[in-house]
Amino acid sequence: MDESLEISGSTYHTIKAAAEQFSYSRDYITRLAREQKIAAVNIGRRWFVELDSLRQYVEQTSYEQEVRKRQLSEERKRELLLRSVRE
Repeated sequence: MDESLEISGSTYHTIKAAAEQFSYSRDYITRLAREQKIAAVNIGRRWFVELDSLRQYVEQTSYEQEVRKRQLSEERKRELLLRSVRE
């Protein structure tokens, strides 16, 4: 059973429901909520997460990882080229 809350027109779901939908652990999602990297509310001892916010976070971090991967690849290519020129 997925408990959800409606707050100011936004729907918030339990951390457990968010973890089941995304490939993140409940602890990691809780950390993202505490660090205010995703939209979440803490009621008592329970966190509720806005799934669209988490989805945007996942997309953004995937994009950033891909950009960083390409940058590192280009750096490695330049390093190899410099080594071959020096030898």
